[in-house]
Amino acid sequence: MASPALNDEVIVALTVTTSSPFMSLSSPVPWKIFVHARILRSSRWGQPVTIVADRSIFWGTGIWRGEFGSAFVSKRDPNRHIRLGHFWVKYIDTFDTLSLYERGFNFLTLPGSGQAVTVTYEVSLEKLFEYSDLRPEDIQSGEEFRFHVNPRQCRVPWWCWGDIEGDLKGKDLHEWSHMEGLADELPPPSQEEIEQGNYITGGDVDKFQVEDQTGWVDVTFMRVRKCRCSALHP
Repeated sequence: MASPALNDEVIVALTVTTSSPFMSLSSPVPWKIFVHARILRSSRWGQPVTIVADRSIFWGTGIWRGEFGSAFVSKRDPNRHIRLGHFWVKYIDTFDTLSLYERGFNFLTLPGSGQAVTVTYEVSLEKLFEYSDLRPEDIQSGEEFRFHVNPRQCRVPWWCWGDIEGDLKGKDLHEWSHMEGLADELPPPSQEEIEQGNYITGGDVDKFQVEDQTGWVDVTFMRVRKCRCSALHP
């Protein structure tokens, strides 16, 4: 386990499934989107990869940043959109520490075996329609919509070789990485600084590539009607 070299790369396969092909317009139970990620190829096959999950499709905290594009689109009428917000967020880091641990970032490890890990998004009706002009009552029962992963959200802020719960324990993750990342203008730490701080630096974020193997995902909205039935008497 070591800091990635300049030319090290990782190719990750991404697939998307849902808790059901149907989403209820009358149930308070959240519908779920599952993002599955596994290492497809890498410069060091067999080694796990740890990423900063924040600010990417691997974060799993909401859908308003454009993780799944700007809208769910009706298959019947492409002009009918459930707008998700898709706000452009500019992150300004003003931390006094070089340690990613101390910054409170969330980390995700992809196993070197190629086994998939899953990130779950819980989508309630309230959250889905929060920024949409189209309202739940405007949706017809049985109407089909579709969505897809936003390729821009597949870019991770930082990555390295190793398992966050394994060989990276006891190491400190330094914000510097090859090329662009969390420390765009920061000079690389010296070998002495790395040894003293027990640091691991990051790989080139442009060489962490994601292949979306799912494309468009369909969902059908359903509305359960309450039955007003008279009691049957013998």
